[in-house]
Amino acid sequence: MKSISSLAIASVFALSCAQAISAPSADEVRNVLSYYYGGSESTPVLVEFKLCEDVHREGFDKHNCKNEIDQHSLEVGESVYAWMNFIVPREERGEILMQLKHNGVIRGARKANVHGAIRYRTWRKVQFSRAGEWEIPILYDNTLDISEIDTVTLTVNDPLVTQVFPDAEQE
Repeated sequence: MKSISSLAIASVFALSCAQAISAPSADEVRNVLSYYYGGSESTPVLVEFKLCEDVHREGFDKHNCKNEIDQHSLEVGESVYAWMNFIVPREERGEILMQLKHNGVIRGARKANVHGAIRYRTWRKVQFSRAGEWEIPILYDNTLDISEIDTVTLTVNDPLVTQVFPDAEQE
């Protein structure tokens, strides 16, 4: 079992190097491995958050974001996927809670179960009903405690206001 996990980690690092990414320092690798293998009862780390048109369902890019969308070019009513990549300590199990907040009011929420993994990818379809700035707090619930992992801020535009009054500020 331990050799399979080591092989998985080596594969992740090999794929990273194959994509012309510079090799991490020994200290960086040591820190990640210590967190993954010894970080039980730790909050997962959000490695990436992207808004996507879709998610690849097969092939080399399976479970990766398909056609990333700029977080400041969304339009009211547009459906997108909130795609997230986490590193979760090996023994950890819990639930990711993603809130959709506009002007401090929770307008929606999504959840996803997570478990120990170097690269745990999950996604949820979301739609924004109002123009303006949105906050997306991403929380972790391990049944003992709820902790905040990160908060993403994005802008949703009203296409009618933009077309009729191109220089107008949105509320």
